[in-house]
Amino acid sequence: MNATQLLADEGKRTEDIINTLSNQLKDLSDNQLNWKPSPKKWSILECVEHINTACRHYIPEIRKQINNAPKNVATDDFKPGILGDYLTKMMQPQANGVIKGKMKTLAKFEPSSSTSALNGADVFDECIQHHKELLGFIHTSANLNLNKVRVPSAIGPIIRFKLGDCYRFNTAHHQRHLLQAQNVMKAQGFPEQ
Repeated sequence: MNATQLLADEGKRTEDIINTLSNQLKDLSDNQLNWKPSPKKWSILECVEHINTACRHYIPEIRKQINNAPKNVATDDFKPGILGDYLTKMMQPQANGVIKGKMKTLAKFEPSSSTSALNGADVFDECIQHHKELLGFIHTSANLNLNKVRVPSAIGPIIRFKLGDCYRFNTAHHQRHLLQAQNVMKAQGFPEQ
């Protein structure tokens, strides 16, 4: 896999996430943001807050690893790690917009049952800011070796993603939950206002 192309692809996907947050979801009413298709399904606000929760782990870790990494050692090729590639493919929505199989969320990443107490604008502003920061990291990574820089996963420090896999996994994860949020808007009974 070409490292330059990987960074370009992940940058484009991150820009698409920012556009979806800004142009499709951010201006929905509190009623729409907190509406759930059923009691066991997440609202739009819960989907976005879940992304924020994941970003609160990964962004400081990525920043730390980038800051400590040797610069000007980029390689043309990126070889996905076995686990990083597997988890990315499991997380990635299908090309037709379908979310593959249900996945259990780790308890520490479950959206709080009190998301209705959250300010929707604050949740979206935080998520957009996270993605702008991720986009900056992606651009900064052009002079790094995406195979050698390792980022601890949210599961724990034993599992460490290659930086390229970390970007791929996070983008797939965020796309999955934005698609989940968009599907809430398509569910029967979604409020008009």
